Amino acid sequence: MTGHPLEFRVLGPLEILADGEPIRVDAPKQRALLAVLLIHANEVVSIDRLIDDVWGDDGSVGTLRYHISKLREGLNVGRDTAEDVIATRAPGYVIEVDPDQVDALEFEKLVDEARRLQSLEPERVLALIDEALLLWHGDAYAEFAFDGFADLERERLGELRRGVVEDRMDLLLGMGRHVDLLPELEALTREHPTRERLWGQLGLALYRAGRQADAVAAFGQLREQLGGVGLDLTPQLQELEDRILTQDPSLLIEEAAPERLRGYVLRGQIGEGAQGVVWRAAQPGVGREVAIKAIRPELANQPAFIRRFEAEAQLVAALEHPHIVSLFDFWRDPDGAYLVMPYLRGGDLSGVIRQGPLEPAMVLDLVASIGSALAHAH
Repeated sequence: MTGHPLEFRVLGPLEILADGEPIRVDAPKQRALLAVLLIHANEVVSIDRLIDDVWGDDGSVGTLRYHISKLREGLNVGRDTAEDVIATRAPGYVIEVDPDQVDALEFEKLVDEARRLQSLEPERVLALIDEALLLWHGDAYAEFAFDGFADLERERLGELRRGVVEDRMDLLLGMGRHVDLLPELEALTREHPTRERLWGQLGLALYRAGRQADAVAAFGQLREQLGGVGLDLTPQLQELEDRILTQDPSLLIEEAAPERLRGYVLRGQIGEGAQGVVWRAAQPGVGREVAIKAIRPELANQPAFIRRFEAEAQLVAALEHPHIVSLFDFWRDPDGAYLVMPYLRGGDLSGVIRQGPLEPAMVLDLVASIGSALAHAH
C-alpha cells in the first residue's frame, strides 16, 4: 500500500478505503471521532467540542488524545507515509481532505454542477444527478443515528438528497419521460407521503400518461393525508389540480405527429445512446407496445458493423429464457438498422438502486435470475 489519499464513505455505513481496499477501524469511540471530524472536514474542531460530542461529561483531554493516537495508527496502517491523516491544529484537530475523498463532499460538488447547468444542458444535468445519487448506499452517517452530534448533518444531507431526487423527476418530466417515471414516483410518494412536490410530479405524470382520473385521485389522497394534521394543498398544487380537472392542454408535452416505421406506429423517443435512439412504438396488428432501437445510418452502412449486427441479432432472437428480453424482429435498410423488443414499463435496476439499499433476499434473487440468463446465453 502507498501514500495515496484515503477515501471516506459516509453516505451509508462508515467506510475507509486506501487504494480501493478497506481499512478497519472497529473501536466505536474512534469511529465516532472520525465521523465528527468528517462532518467538519477541513475545519478545526476544538478539543472541548470533540470531548462533548463523543463522551459528554465522561470525557477528558487524556482520553481524547489516546483515541486520536489510536485512530491515526489505524488510518496509517500500511501507508508508506509519515504524514498523519488527522492533523493537530490549535485549538484541536482537523482532517484535511479533497472533495473526491469523501462521498458526501463529492455528492455536493456534483449537485452544485448540475444545478449550475440546469437550464442549459438537460442530458448533462441528468448524468450528473444520476452519478451523484449512485454515491448513496444507505442513510448518511447511519450508524450514528442515536448520537446527537450527527443529527443536523444527517438531516441536511438527507434533505439535499430528497431535493435532488425531485430535481431529477422534474428534469425527466420535461424530457417527456412521464410513463417511465410512474413506478418510481408511486414508490417515492409511498415512502415520503407528505412531500408535496413529489405528489405534484406524480399527478402531472399520470395526466400526461392519459390517466386523468388517477391524477385527480392522487391529489385527493394527499389532501386526506394533510387534512389529518390540519393542512391543505399548497396554492401551487391546487392550481395544478384545477388545470388537470379542466384538461388544460398546455400541461401536455407536444409530440410530433405519429410516424410509421415498417408497420409500427412511433409514440415518442425514450432513450438515446452512442449507436442510435430508442423509440416507444405500437404494433397495431397484434395490439402490443414495443421498443424499437434504431441504429444510426453511418454505423448501419459499415460492412463490418452489418456482419456483426446480423450475426448477433440472429443469436439473440434464438434465445428463449424468462430473464432475457426477447427480440421480436430485426431488419436493415439504407436508413439504418432496427431491433424490436418488448416495451418494459417497470423501470430498470438503476432506478431501484437509487431508492436505497436492497434487501439481501432481493439481491440473491436478482443474482440468481441474471446468472441463470447468462448461463443460458453462454
